[in-house]
Amino acid sequence: MAATMTQPISSATAATLQNGKTTTVSQDKEQFSQEKDTTESKQRIHSKNNSTFFKGVTATKSFTSRWISPIVTWGCLVSGLATFGLTNIKGEENETANIVSTALSKTSLFVNGGYGLLQNMEENNTIGTVGYLGDLATSIKSDAKNIYFFRFLGTALDQAVAMVEDFSIKNPDLIEKNYNESSDKFLDYKSYGDSLGKACFATEHVFKHTVEEITNTFKNEGCIAAIKDYFDKSRADANILGSSIGVLISGIVGSIGMATGQELIEKIGKTGRDIEGFHCDYGVFLKKYSINPKTGKSTAEGCNDYGLSGALYALAGILDIFSIWIPDRGFHFASLGFDRFASRLMVSAQEKGTNGRANSESKD
Repeated sequence: MAATMTQPISSATAATLQNGKTTTVSQDKEQFSQEKDTTESKQRIHSKNNSTFFKGVTATKSFTSRWISPIVTWGCLVSGLATFGLTNIKGEENETANIVSTALSKTSLFVNGGYGLLQNMEENNTIGTVGYLGDLATSIKSDAKNIYFFRFLGTALDQAVAMVEDFSIKNPDLIEKNYNESSDKFLDYKSYGDSLGKACFATEHVFKHTVEEITNTFKNEGCIAAIKDYFDKSRADANILGSSIGVLISGIVGSIGMATGQELIEKIGKTGRDIEGFHCDYGVFLKKYSINPKTGKSTAEGCNDYGLSGALYALAGILDIFSIWIPDRGFHFASLGFDRFASRLMVSAQEKGTNGRANSESKD
């Protein structure tokens, strides 16, 4: 019987086999990591869903969304427009109408702010939680003429939630590199510390990236090109972040003017806050153009509500500017009516985004 000859394996063949083995092991590890990540995420969601606190939050949100919020929001809008109309028809403010409109405006801010607070607490979202706490404080402490202005802290923070969401959609590779997570799971916050850390990460990246690119455009193409580049439809996150910074600065300036009795400084700060509000409305509108380069999907969930919210916020801002420079004509009541509608839609948009991510996870 002929002896069986064993052929020696070449170094190239050995290397190929080794590389194939390494690749397979690497893929297995990656798949295991993804499955573990998904399992932990589902366990965390299941645990939250079955907690007494979570059930209470869900029941409260459901009742508020279905009954309380629509009543007070519509009441605020109707009473605000009615008070504005009566004031301008009679040429002076109507005390009874002012009292009713003030009560409904503050109640609407409290209810919708409370709803937003519960929504963000449920998600472990630190900046959203603090933002809506600011709204609750404003609804309790502020008078009707300054409610819109004193919401500057809440406005700067709750719109930053949309900025982080937009960042996550457009930077899947960066998120995977730094967090080993998908864009959706990046927004599935494990704790308040986790959400705060991710918000800081997103803010730092958007700020540095925007400054670097705009500076290069300015050096190479000039001022007009740099401005056009900043307001490009691909820069929703940059415009929302810029607006948040502008709203905070304007709010501080207006507060200093108010505290020191400098009426002009106060008006400049309040007007700046409204203008930066328009800036944010533009950024929110641009979210529909944000595309995930890996999936090709846009920020579709909640996009219509974001857009309508931005339009109503813009209308509220225009009316508020009139109230600053033409006082005692009831413009602030009409402004608050549209502002409350816009705020409810903003919360709805954030909630739809959360539900969309949850549904996506449940299918995995």
